[in-house]
Amino acid sequence: MFVKGLYLINTCCCALQIFMLVVSSMMLHYQNGLLWKSEQKTGDLLHSLEHFTQIVEDWETLPITDLAITHGEKCAPGFEDAIYKVWPGSVQYCDCTRSKDKDVVNYYPNKSCPKKCYDEGGEECTRRTVYGCREMQPMWPVVMTDLGGYRVCAKRGGLPFKDAVRVNAEGKCTKAGFTRCNPDSDVENGICVAADTVCPITSVEFANSLDELHDLL
Repeated sequence: MFVKGLYLINTCCCALQIFMLVVSSMMLHYQNGLLWKSEQKTGDLLHSLEHFTQIVEDWETLPITDLAITHGEKCAPGFEDAIYKVWPGSVQYCDCTRSKDKDVVNYYPNKSCPKKCYDEGGEECTRRTVYGCREMQPMWPVVMTDLGGYRVCAKRGGLPFKDAVRVNAEGKCTKAGFTRCNPDSDVENGICVAADTVCPITSVEFANSLDELHDLL
């Protein structure tokens, strides 16, 4: 009876240990699921916050009232670059495009160049960077405003869109001393500016020739 009881006790302990392992595994899986959901919700929140910030910045920006094309290296005083493209830059990487070694690939992003042991006449081989590979340093982003020898510049003025003076149901400006810019537009799209302020530009069209420009005008 003593041996049998001991066997039963050991069996129960093993079963209890297995049960605890299963419960621990389930709890770990559940916690990982919660962590993943939390990270996903945090990412969605940050993404929404970026959109919200962009909307606020757009509504606080002054409208464009004039456009100019220049062949200079920068816009005239009072103007800013209107059309540009941002090159995001590059991370540190290894360029092996000049290597003839079949065991390497062309690029190694965020990694050092591969090493290989070369026989240089000593008792032991010398481990060094694979021939034809070179480490490239990271480069900062670049705002590209040169559009093939010219740049488009913009001048801003008036009130930011969040403070813009609108029109009432009759299409009249709601503030004295202001003039409606687009009388042919719908009431909800009507905007007014001060008498000494230029109306903002709301659309732009490009012409490939003088004849096409004449048709647009």
